[in-house]
Amino acid sequence: MPDWLEVTLFSAATEAQRKTQMTQLVRALNAVAERHKLQPGAREEEQNQTSISFRSGSRPTHSVEIRFARHAVPAPQEAASAASPRLVPCPTR
Repeated sequence: MPDWLEVTLFSAATEAQRKTQMTQLVRALNAVAERHKLQPGAREEEQNQTSISFRSGSRPTHSVEIRFARHAVPAPQEAASAASPRLVPCPTR
C-alpha cells in the first residue's frame, strides 16, 4: 500500500491563479520525488481535485490527492448585550 498524502489548497480568485498554485505544487512534489529517485506515475484530474502517484520501478510508493476548497467565511459577530449569558472565571483556592 503506498503512502498517502492529502493537500487542500484554498481556491485562488481566478482560474489562472489556481493553475499557478497547482503547477507550483506539482513542481515541488516532482523535485522531492526526483531526490528520492521516484518516477511520476498516473495523474488523474477532476474539477476540484487532482491525484498524482509516484513509483519506484513498477511499484507505487506514494499517492497524493490535491483538492481545491473555497475559503471559509466566518459567521458575523454580534455584539453581546448586557442580558447575554457570560462565562465567569471561578476563583482559585
